[in-house]
Amino acid sequence: MSRPLLEVRDLTLRYQTMQGSLTAVDSVSFSLDRGQSLGLVGESGGGKTSLGLALMKLLPENSKLTGGRILLDGVDLFHLDENQMRPYRWNRISMVFQAAMNSLDPVYKVGEQIAEAIEAHQSVSHHQAMSTVGDLFDLIGLDRNFMNRYPHEYSGGMKQRAVIAMALSCEPDLVIADEPTTALDVISQDRILRQLRLLQKQLNMAMIYVTHDIGVVAEVTDYVGVMYAGQLVELGKTSEVLSSPRHPYTAALMSSFPSVTGEKKELVVLEGEPPDLTVESEGCRFADRCAHSTDMCRIIQPTLVDHLGHRYACWNPQDGALERPVTHRTELPSGDVNGVPTR
Repeated sequence: MSRPLLEVRDLTLRYQTMQGSLTAVDSVSFSLDRGQSLGLVGESGGGKTSLGLALMKLLPENSKLTGGRILLDGVDLFHLDENQMRPYRWNRISMVFQAAMNSLDPVYKVGEQIAEAIEAHQSVSHHQAMSTVGDLFDLIGLDRNFMNRYPHEYSGGMKQRAVIAMALSCEPDLVIADEPTTALDVISQDRILRQLRLLQKQLNMAMIYVTHDIGVVAEVTDYVGVMYAGQLVELGKTSEVLSSPRHPYTAALMSSFPSVTGEKKELVVLEGEPPDLTVESEGCRFADRCAHSTDMCRIIQPTLVDHLGHRYACWNPQDGALERPVTHRTELPSGDVNGVPTR
């Protein structure tokens, strides 16, 4: 069997804060093959963005990777220093950062900014880089005339497409999309998600989506990982996890998600707050908010168990399917985008 494109093994990340040291990513493990997509969901502060930044080795000064491995095509990125990591960023692994509105420099033309990223990571001339930018604009559905315009001349959806173009500029094997449709209207969201899904299939990229929107996960991902308080508490095929969640936290997220189909039902609010991560916890971190917790949950921390590919960390897993499961909202059209062939 061929090895996965990405293998993350027991990855742990800590931040040093004024309140003390906290574990933002705690022994997270998963793998992803070429062409596959994974959605990371959970409340704010759960460690999703920190995990994405850890994979890119783009961490703030007050952070430290304290354990684990990040294998990209068999190469362990965990121990690489900044100079060693540079050839992998953008060429092999790239990221669509949160808030496209703030990701572009307002005083430089958008095409020049993307070309600069290409020139920084590949040995090409400025003319060649600008030619690549033009091809990228065709690929993502932006008029080439906008290459020579400034960010303030772009709409929100256009800025998001431009940031995606930058992430694709060096044809990476893996793209991490952190809230790729934040602050966009639902029509723009749907267009961009469709475009991303088509580009992923055409270019055979692996994708990791970081999002709060379960609807996005249902529409564009093959697998979903649920993160709570820095830990991966459930992982499996998207259709299976969203229709039959085993972890009570996943079930609570699903119960708070509205649907436009089926009978109207009152949304269930998950009471309480995530735990203080500066305080070490012996048991399950969700125990204080869980209606199914027992004394064991508060004493012994559960580990991920695997049931036919569906992994979950819970002493009292749920065993019933949801009455109103989330399914894929749209079927993506087949074929190339703007005549651009697959690689």
